[in-house]
Amino acid sequence: MILIHTKREKQINREPCISIEKRNFIAGLWHGAFLALGVSLTQPTTVISAFVADLTGSTIWVGGLSTVLTVAGALPQIFIARWIEPRPRKMPFLLLAIYLRVISWGALAFLVFTIGDQHPLTLAWILVGMLVVFYAGGGLGNIPYTDIVGKIIPQNRRGAFFGGMGAIAGPLSVGAALFARRILADVSYPNNYALLFLFAAIGLTIASLGFWAIREPSGDTSDVHMLPWKDYWKHLQSTSRRLKVLIG
Repeated sequence: MILIHTKREKQINREPCISIEKRNFIAGLWHGAFLALGVSLTQPTTVISAFVADLTGSTIWVGGLSTVLTVAGALPQIFIARWIEPRPRKMPFLLLAIYLRVISWGALAFLVFTIGDQHPLTLAWILVGMLVVFYAGGGLGNIPYTDIVGKIIPQNRRGAFFGGMGAIAGPLSVGAALFARRILADVSYPNNYALLFLFAAIGLTIASLGFWAIREPSGDTSDVHMLPWKDYWKHLQSTSRRLKVLIG
């Protein structure tokens, strides 16, 4: 009798855990799907490059912007990782990163609508500034995202999680690309680009609801401490040397 009672207690205690795991799994898929939708509306190699070319008429601007965005996406991670790593919960930092990206696209849509095609060079610099914020937000978000997914998705379900995300995101990305093509063709310039930035901001906002639904467990960071800058730079140099050996 005692054994049966114990088994029932274990089953009851296990059910909430299963429910939370399922909730987190679905919420993660939700985020991945709408993130793919929002990002596909403003692909840097197609939509952004075409907009920059229309604004400046310069291939140098297009190539230079690609370099700037690569740096903007990578550089924040070097400085932010030291500060985020010791935190037991990473969700606030991920949400901050997401809404930085939402604000950048929303502000860009508003400014394109407002300025129009009267001051193309001014708009080009505004575009660069907002894109730097967007990609810096992406760089900031990569660090907590990896940690959160590692905590909420069991190891034996990560293949299903990322496979499912790809299966859902793929068709949505294709649909978003076709929709973007139609907007660019049917709406007058530059309002067509403004609409794409606005829809991208809406897509990212909807995607963020997935992370509001996630229940992030507190991580064990008792043995993790923020390194002094001097030690942190030494650690980075040591890591870069190891990577150089692996790549070389």
